Amino acid sequence: ALVTGAPGYYGVFLIDALLRLDAGLRVVCLVRGRSRDEARQRVLDALRLYGLAPGELSTRIEVRSARGMCC
Repeated sequence: ALVTGAPGYYGVFLIDALLRLDAGLRVVCLVRGRSRDEARQRVLDALRLYGLAPGELSTRIEVRSARGMCC
C-alpha cells in the first residue's frame, strides 16, 4: 500500500490500520525529508505521538524520501 501524508494525523492512523489488517502487507510511505532516515524517523515519531508505537510492525513500513518537494 502506498501512503502519502504519512506523518500527518490521518496518515498515522491509516498506516496502523493497514498493518493490523493484513499481516503480509508492506506499507510504503512517501515523506519529505533530507534523507530516508530522517523521513522514516518523522513517520515513527508521528506514530508514537498518537500512541501507535509500531514495535515489530515497523519492519513492514518502507519510507521513501521525497527530496525537493515544495512546502
